[in-house]
Amino acid sequence: MLFEGIIPEGNYGAGTVIVWDTGRYETNLDISEQFNQGKIGFTLHGQKLRGRFYLVKTSTENQWLLLKKTDEFDSEEDLTISKPDSVLTGRSNDQLTTKKRQISKSSPDPGIKGREERNNHHIENNNQEISIPQDFPINIKPMLATLVDKPFNNKEWIFEVKWDGIRSIFYMQKTKGILKLQSRNGIDITHRYPEIVNSLKSVTKCKESVILDGEIVVLNKEGYPDFGSHKERMSVNSDREINRLSKILPATYYLFDILHLDGNNLQNRGYLDRRRILNEVISQSNVKNNKRVRISDFIDQEGIGTFENVKKMNLEGIIAKNKFSKYFQGTRSTDWLKIKNTKTQDCVVIGYTPGEGNREKYFGSLILAVFEQGQPRFAGHTGSGFNTNQLERVYNIIQNMRIEKSPIDHIPYTNGKPIWIRPELVAEIKFDNWTNEKILRAPIFQRFREDKSPEDCTVQGESHLEEVITQDGERTAAATAITHSDPNSLVNSFSNLDKVFWNKTAEHSQLTKRDLIEYYDKTSSYILPHLKDRPLSLSRYPDGINGKSFYHKNWNQSRPEYVKTVKVYSQTRGDVINYILCNNKETLLWIANLGCIEMHPWYSR
Repeated sequence: MLFEGIIPEGNYGAGTVIVWDTGRYETNLDISEQFNQGKIGFTLHGQKLRGRFYLVKTSTENQWLLLKKTDEFDSEEDLTISKPDSVLTGRSNDQLTTKKRQISKSSPDPGIKGREERNNHHIENNNQEISIPQDFPINIKPMLATLVDKPFNNKEWIFEVKWDGIRSIFYMQKTKGILKLQSRNGIDITHRYPEIVNSLKSVTKCKESVILDGEIVVLNKEGYPDFGSHKERMSVNSDREINRLSKILPATYYLFDILHLDGNNLQNRGYLDRRRILNEVISQSNVKNNKRVRISDFIDQEGIGTFENVKKMNLEGIIAKNKFSKYFQGTRSTDWLKIKNTKTQDCVVIGYTPGEGNREKYFGSLILAVFEQGQPRFAGHTGSGFNTNQLERVYNIIQNMRIEKSPIDHIPYTNGKPIWIRPELVAEIKFDNWTNEKILRAPIFQRFREDKSPEDCTVQGESHLEEVITQDGERTAAATAITHSDPNSLVNSFSNLDKVFWNKTAEHSQLTKRDLIEYYDKTSSYILPHLKDRPLSLSRYPDGINGKSFYHKNWNQSRPEYVKTVKVYSQTRGDVINYILCNNKETLLWIANLGCIEMHPWYSR
């Protein structure tokens, strides 16, 4: 989640905070090797900052300089002066400061100030939450779903088909002339689907701007997603070939969300509210006569029956969405769940083996890897799933990516003499299961995923449904979690709950350690996706905010079984630090019980 607002005086980073820029970065070389060399090169694709940059280590310990390389994005323009405002809300730091003064002068109700600071993207009007205008964002990171092991029925959830295609965000801004389809990793794919873009222009009703979320699929004659046919369209860049394929293998865009409309950010509205707006924006009369744009239907409450029907049609699975869920960019949320009919895993291709027999001119198998703790590890081979045309096309790509050395230190075995390639291609692999050695069993190549980055190739274990949601819609309480209906249950799990952590002031009542733990419990579904796999430094206040505090990095004491740690070598200390990882709700509340008011996660996982 991205924070904008005012951090009160006396707290770390006190003052106004805006999100000045968002985007993605890429680098051609290994970050750790560049770090050791003292020079890190990378390219930024931001809404404001673009082009090639370098971080160069100085002679002063732990100090680096940020330098801009000469390229086509060079300019004399000072972006901090010409574009000082937030890319999310269009507000400046000065506006936040002014609003803070206005609130402190005019509001006798201390609750108003807290409410204003929490609702950074919204204001309240006659008890109805409405969006405030913002600049048009052009680099949305799609919200993602958590994988669970089985379907369920629930009155607070709806269930949609999990479409087997390409996740994409559609942007239209009339004044600026923006008309774009963008894949989940920020690649512009507008040119590949002209039939969809043309249809969206005719069926979308907006005054000025809109941002939509959906999935692009190619349907067969029966109206089911035809994965094999869609492969033909995914990597084609020739205008002539694209136009030909758009006629013989036309694609359909299934829409299921709307994030922005005419200057208003809709991401903080509930899901059903956003779907209602989506139905108003996409002209139903035009859609009936247009096969290229569809609104994805959903079934209310009945997830088990929906999943059984999806299995009969041999579709990929279903997506369950909480009716009141907000849209959190780039987050793998437990408010959206996916239940799959078949198992697939995204892998990065690190090499291949030479072909034999009828594959002598091509390759035998691709060598695969996945990411664990930010590092790639061997995951096996795949030689199945390729037709003759694909063999030639894939071979032409990978033979031009050859490198001398394996991108991975430990390779337990290969099915032939390995030829290594740059670890840039992402392949979706269908498989039966994982072996005890963490190797894919019966892997079959499905497609290359240009819409995903190698770092996205992490192993998603199926979460047990009971750990995510119960049948009455309430979040399941973990071993140390709080039962909201019975606050006294805290006494059995935590210590010193009545200790005062914040004294009473003119603005708020006295707050205790119990209040701190309850806060982290209520916000856990928003915090945990960001904390996952990030080493934590704890800022502990055992006697409350006015008592002595200390930072705690190295955990060398006993800990519950559910609390995981990771050992990282510190060059500064010349020693290994055992960092805590907060990967579940039990750990989050255990940390809060330590008197940890602040948690400082790494930027990397």
